[in-house]
Amino acid sequence: MKSLEEIFSQDDISKIVADLKKKQIVVPAWSDLVKQYEPRLHDIMTNKEKYPDKAIKDEDGNIIKWEKVTRVCIGLQKLSVKRVSEFMFSTPINTVCQDAKSDAMAKKQFDAIKNVLKKNKWNTLNKKRCKIVSSECEQATYWYVDETVKENGKSAGIRLKYDLYSPSRGDELYPLFDDIGDMIAFSRNYEIENESGKKDFLEFALP
Repeated sequence: MKSLEEIFSQDDISKIVADLKKKQIVVPAWSDLVKQYEPRLHDIMTNKEKYPDKAIKDEDGNIIKWEKVTRVCIGLQKLSVKRVSEFMFSTPINTVCQDAKSDAMAKKQFDAIKNVLKKNKWNTLNKKRCKIVSSECEQATYWYVDETVKENGKSAGIRLKYDLYSPSRGDELYPLFDDIGDMIAFSRNYEIENESGKKDFLEFALP
């Protein structure tokens, strides 16, 4: 595996992008997974060659019409994903910090972190992320600073917020690991469409 220094020392930008987008782990495409996850996309609903309607024939065996058969889809995959998230996060995670018991500054910082998580509905977010990972196999949570929040027409100061990235949202995620399995970089590829057409963007970040 190339180091970041080796990747960015290349003159050809296309080679740099290709190296950043190399995946050591093969993840099934969401376009394939969604056909299993969404009941209405199951073969019983969409593949009429495999599951045809009933042919009505005359006395000579000629098909005179096709009678639609009843098609019932059962979303066991979606139900399984829902149950997994419920089992894992119905009991909220109890965040602890040993240093906060004896260090006043650590307690103040820890309380600030818990306040941020509470305002961002941490428990609900965990269930949502679990559902995404269980159905799409990959997900990333991006935390950012928002200085535009206002209360009563005045600035409310800095707020920490988050955004979720996943294949179903149009994101391609590329974690890059070194030879011992540590993540050394993370890239996100996404597409934006405007009046001038569609454009691809690649965001790069260090862990």
